[in-house]
Amino acid sequence: MEDKLLDPTLIGVIIGSFLSLIGNILTQHFSIKKEERQWERQRITLKEEREEKSKANEIEYLRELYHKCVLSLSVYLTNIQQNGKDDEYNSYVNEIKEIHHWLSLLLLRHPHKKLSQLIDSFLHDPDGYYAEQLRKYVLELVEQEEVLDSPGRIKEALSSNKENKEKGRTITFQIKESYRRQQMVSGIELPQTHYYPYEFNSLTNEHRERLLKVYFQSFKRIPENVQLFLPIHHPGAKQINYQGKSWKAEVNPASSNLNEVLDLWGEEFDKHLALAEQGLQGNA
Repeated sequence: MEDKLLDPTLIGVIIGSFLSLIGNILTQHFSIKKEERQWERQRITLKEEREEKSKANEIEYLRELYHKCVLSLSVYLTNIQQNGKDDEYNSYVNEIKEIHHWLSLLLLRHPHKKLSQLIDSFLHDPDGYYAEQLRKYVLELVEQEEVLDSPGRIKEALSSNKENKEKGRTITFQIKESYRRQQMVSGIELPQTHYYPYEFNSLTNEHRERLLKVYFQSFKRIPENVQLFLPIHHPGAKQINYQGKSWKAEVNPASSNLNEVLDLWGEEFDKHLALAEQGLQGNA
């Protein structure tokens, strides 16, 4: 039986179809590989972005944590230096709680025996010595933070906080606890104590007059570091106590300035002064 030869045209069609099939397969293969490379690049890019964001958040958290530790200790040191030891530090309970809060968070990151011992010593005897030792140790820990950018400059900035606070003029006030709680519910965390730097000449006459009522008898001037008080009259007393109690503000320091805070304090100061004067006249 004779072999039948295939038609050359049919052979060409078969070869063409085969080559076309191979071409489609290769095209799909390279297309899939291209998409895989694109997805891989996107995955790597997203991973790097997440890592950078995580690092940035960690740096910001650490900056804030160290700032809160140093600031709370600095404010506490200034207060006890200015007012002295009062009833075994009962008047500083809130400040001590705030210091303990921030230092406890720092201890979670640095579970150092020395830091733990300093915190325990401070809580047992919260005098200026242990507060200053804690402040120095916190500044030493800043230099050990490898993730922080320019830890030396950060330490210098933190270290200068207390120096600037001592050399410059500051006005310190407390924030009302119920207001802080209300703001926390709204997602805003406020400190228990805040201070503003100020220049003597920048105060209004009304603000200077009130501060002189509070401080002139004791200091014969407005001191560099002052706290905002409200006057009261104790029954039977022959004079008004212009440092009767600390003023507690209902204000967010981040969204207010010193003059706005002093205006609020001035309104409450005048109301308490009027009541105190009525009480004093009632004794006459």
